Parts: sequence; structure tokens; C-alpha cells
Amino acid sequence: MSPGPATSPTPQKRDHRQEVTDSIVRMLEEGVAPWQKPWETAAMPFNPTTERPYRGGNAIHLIATELARGYDDPRWMTYKQAAQQGWQVRQGERGTHIEFWELKHRENETAQERNERPNRKARRTVDA
Repeated sequence: MSPGPATSPTPQKRDHRQEVTDSIVRMLEEGVAPWQKPWETAAMPFNPTTERPYRGGNAIHLIATELARGYDDPRWMTYKQAAQQGWQVRQGERGTHIEFWELKHRENETAQERNERPNRKARRTVDA
């Protein structure tokens, strides 16, 4: 019998939550707690195009990223949002993933049948 065709392994899907957890654990091991006020204050991250603050795990992750990369600007947005405002993103800037949830409504349903399904979305944000 001849061996079958060689199959290439499927690439691993990125696990956003595990990456955030690993980042925070690494900071804790280095003696930095990103949710505590450091000597150099890290402001609460927000999106300047929507003027909405990031919340929950996204806020902690973005604060940790600000501290790790030495950023002093709490403004975070997608590349597309920056381009729509005519703003330039720093050359070589690496985006940071965040996640959010939307409730999706199915088409063709009556008010009585309304069934909302949570839909997870991930976006890559950049610091201003």
C-alpha cells in the first residue's frame, strides 16, 4: 500500500481571550497590575470617533497594551475610523484586538417570534 497524499496541518485559529489572559499574566509576573493606578497614570481608553470609553476586558487589555508599549495617549480606533477622519496611523503601528458582542435579529420574523442571537465580533484597534 502506498501512503495517501500528504496533508498540510490546518493553521491554528487565534484565541483572542487566551492572548489577553497571557498578556495580563505576563504583566502580573513582572509586578505590574494593569488595573491599578501606576505611578505614570494610564487614562481610560476611549474611541475618539464615537467618544465612547472601552469597557470590561477590552479596557484592561488596552491599558495593559498602553503600559507595555509606552503609549501615553488613551485614544484607540480602527484603522478605517482613523482614515475616515483623515488621521495618520504611525508607520509600523501594530493593531490590538478587542472583541464585542452584537445581538442579531433574524430576517422575516414577527415581533412574537423575535429571537436575538449574540454574535461575537473582533476588531483590530490602533492607538492614536
